[in-house]
Amino acid sequence: MNGVKLQGKILKVIAANEGLKASRLGEYIPSTELEAEERGKLIDKHESRQELMQKLAGDEKLPTFPVYESLITSEPSHCIYLANLFDLSLVDLEKEPTYFLEVREDVLAECSDCGEVEDIFVDQTSNGDVWVKFANKNVNAAKKAIEKLNGRLFGGQRVTANFTTESVYNEKTGTVTK
Repeated sequence: MNGVKLQGKILKVIAANEGLKASRLGEYIPSTELEAEERGKLIDKHESRQELMQKLAGDEKLPTFPVYESLITSEPSHCIYLANLFDLSLVDLEKEPTYFLEVREDVLAECSDCGEVEDIFVDQTSNGDVWVKFANKNVNAAKKAIEKLNGRLFGGQRVTANFTTESVYNEKTGTVTK
């Protein structure tokens, strides 16, 4: 949403800092100074976000963005989905023919610190999707990897990391289960 024009104004989206709230002047104030009813409010469903954005836009038509809610789960799993690891439009395979192998090796190095990795799939047709499955159905390793990688910069891109189900992992990676 960063840079989207909405009712004549350009939106600026930045990473949230827990316990802080933006003031009108762009400064941050501690959440302890918020009204009690404002604390802890989250927009956690895609539909709620869409409703809020449409309300803010008024009569303007909103731009559409890919929705990844069907790929992720809030339930802990040994499989994770990493999004936005690279911008496909910036990848020049003629100059960097091993680019995707390097992405895979980098992700393996980062995730191996959290636990044994069974498989990694870099979706070369996506705009930065990487799928990781931890060995022995190790949910704790996946949780550590999400904590380590979510929000981190990778090649200039801000990564989002979430749990995914094994069935979604298998579908996306072409894995056949026995």
